[in-house]
Amino acid sequence: MGKDNLYDDIWTRKAGRSRMVAMVKDPFTAFVYWEVDEHVQWLFGAHFHCNWRSLPLFLCVYDVTDCWFDGYNAPLISQHSVTHDDDNWYLHSLSPGRNYILHLSTTTLENRLFCILSSAVIQLPPAKAGDVLPSVQFSSVAANPSFHRDRRSQSPAEALYPYEATFDGYHVHVSEERSE
Repeated sequence: MGKDNLYDDIWTRKAGRSRMVAMVKDPFTAFVYWEVDEHVQWLFGAHFHCNWRSLPLFLCVYDVTDCWFDGYNAPLISQHSVTHDDDNWYLHSLSPGRNYILHLSTTTLENRLFCILSSAVIQLPPAKAGDVLPSVQFSSVAANPSFHRDRRSQSPAEALYPYEATFDGYHVHVSEERSE
């Protein structure tokens, strides 16, 4: 390996074969990449009597937890329209502790999904207590009784920043009594 190749940061994953690989990023996110080789593109174009690039492509996510998946019996969780130039995708807001299979699909004339590539089953790990993101709820100022306290007894800083005890600009601090 020469010195010229030492700093080459170009990464290609062209394997010359059709494949779809799904990987777990965290309890809520998966990453998938795929490649459809020219021979398979030609076969699908011939099957559907059209050019490969005119076929609509979809990335389909199936929840296969607690079922023996035969390609039709698992619930379709989400369906994302992808272009022919796309070759990877991040899937967010998945349920922790569940098993998923991903398909790269097109549609038939009857608008039914037709699988082109399928990934292996991925299992998302269960979420830890700290992994769950807090839900943020907004309320109007009139509905917040602590906002209407006597402003004369406050310091000038408290009058300007009445929310400082719960929000510092970057974090929402929830007291134990308010979280119940």
